Amino acid sequence: MEKAFLLLGLALASALPGFCEENPFEKDFVIWEWDFSNGKGDIYTSQFSMEDGMMENPTPKPDAWFWDEATGCMVSDNQGYNIDMWVLNVRNIPLNDLDYSDIKLSFEYAATRNHSCSTYIGIYSTNGKDLSGVNFPYQYSTADDEIVFVNSGDINIDEFNGDTVNITFSEANTMRNPNPKLYIKKITIKGKHKYGNLPYKDITTFRELKECEDGTVIRYNNPNLTLMMNDPNFRFLRDETGSVLVNDYLCQYEGTKMPNTLRAVYRKLANGVPELSNISYKWDGDNPVMGDTKPKEISEGEYWDNLCEFVIMPISQTVLLLDNAGEMLQGRTSFTPHNPNTKITGFIYPTEDGKVRFAYGYNCSIDVELSETDGFVVSEEERGFVRYRINRSFSKDNWYTLTLPGGFDNVGWNNYTVAEFVSGNDGILTFQTVNRMEAGKPYLVKFNKDIPKLEGTLSSSDAQTVFGGDYNFVGTLRATLPKDGSYYLTSGNTIKPLAKAGTINAFRAFFEPSTPTAAKARAISIDGETTDINDIIINDQKLREQVIYNLNGQRLNNSERGGLYIINGKKVVR
Repeated sequence: MEKAFLLLGLALASALPGFCEENPFEKDFVIWEWDFSNGKGDIYTSQFSMEDGMMENPTPKPDAWFWDEATGCMVSDNQGYNIDMWVLNVRNIPLNDLDYSDIKLSFEYAATRNHSCSTYIGIYSTNGKDLSGVNFPYQYSTADDEIVFVNSGDINIDEFNGDTVNITFSEANTMRNPNPKLYIKKITIKGKHKYGNLPYKDITTFRELKECEDGTVIRYNNPNLTLMMNDPNFRFLRDETGSVLVNDYLCQYEGTKMPNTLRAVYRKLANGVPELSNISYKWDGDNPVMGDTKPKEISEGEYWDNLCEFVIMPISQTVLLLDNAGEMLQGRTSFTPHNPNTKITGFIYPTEDGKVRFAYGYNCSIDVELSETDGFVVSEEERGFVRYRINRSFSKDNWYTLTLPGGFDNVGWNNYTVAEFVSGNDGILTFQTVNRMEAGKPYLVKFNKDIPKLEGTLSSSDAQTVFGGDYNFVGTLRATLPKDGSYYLTSGNTIKPLAKAGTINAFRAFFEPSTPTAAKARAISIDGETTDINDIIINDQKLREQVIYNLNGQRLNNSERGGLYIINGKKVVR
């Protein structure tokens, strides 16, 4: 019974299209062949005699290689003449198709039993490659006049691919026997073709490509073709109509344009992804032109219409992740968003069961846009991985209070100054400059150029308070209602009392009195002195009851003009 089922299965399978057909990509194809029964072809012969070389007028001798119409062969026969070497040269064999590989030379020949010559095969290319002195694989006939043709077996000539080749058969007489004949009947060069020698389908866009049948050999030309990702596990290409996966490593920088002809085999994978394999492409020089690598913005509902595309997409539910670079995800295989306005930048590469997945590489990220009023969370899944963006602008050369959920990295370290809170006694809010920032901790920050937003990596959602005596410096990572008597920093580098029931937005800080009897805040000192007038921040209304001196030590009344003065030993601007 088992045998019957086996036979039935084989019968059914053999009826299926393609069953038992030879795989064209594994098949040997004839690249070049010459059968001497069709004539000499492009050959020339030569001969050499040492004795004749020493004679002034040597006796002419017939060619030792001649074409024999009866056998349809080139025949080596020195006819007993005093010839030391005679050569058959088969010329101008084109091996110009670089898509061939595993290239082998063979020939059909016959050698009579009394053949006593040494025969060598030489292969030479127009580019100077040389494979000379290959011993002839003799298999003799059983009688002096018997002609039995055999095959030489394969000689690998892969190294000559891309050249024009000449093949020589050089005979040297060792015994000077009469009539030691060698017959060359046919010369054949075979090889495997990268595309199975199948016809090319010419296309100009990936939109056309995706209409092709699986297994189509394509020849693609589009000046906008760009190498999008070239990581160890996956590669992606893009043109203006879409993207495809590439199953070959392409030795070039990501973002490089590929304007030349590309040849490949088109496949459609089980997960629906279009793929190109067996790619052949010739790069231009060492100065690549960069193409369009910006991610395409799509909605969650457009995921399935953009397979392999590099996108920015909002995510509201768990997505699967594939670590394309092998080091970006820190072991993560999925991600669940915990905050609104979370987006992923990555390459769409779904699983076979239809689940949403992204290939994740060096240009990919998960980002969240944080609100200045709403709160947010930083889960362990997000900590140190998800990037944040705060759409808050900063004008150059002004001080701002700033509390961040993690360090920012979109501004160079030499483009800003940071000061941390030290104390808030006697109405003086004292700061000192530092060279690092801590997540959740409030600071004063001044930029030396206009900044439209801040970006970095999420680390904490907990705002800190820095205690300083009469006043504390309170950070905010969500809209916060301060205590009565609190002060905030406003435009013009001034501090003002906060209106009753007023709130402070997220990513800022305010000065909160630690006791109801705290002295009124009247000045800010940074690094103990003022070297820049704008570095002193003061509310003019808070100085009316203070004792004021000018720089000469003279006491002034409150109605005198503004300027640089000394109040309680500190330089301030009024």
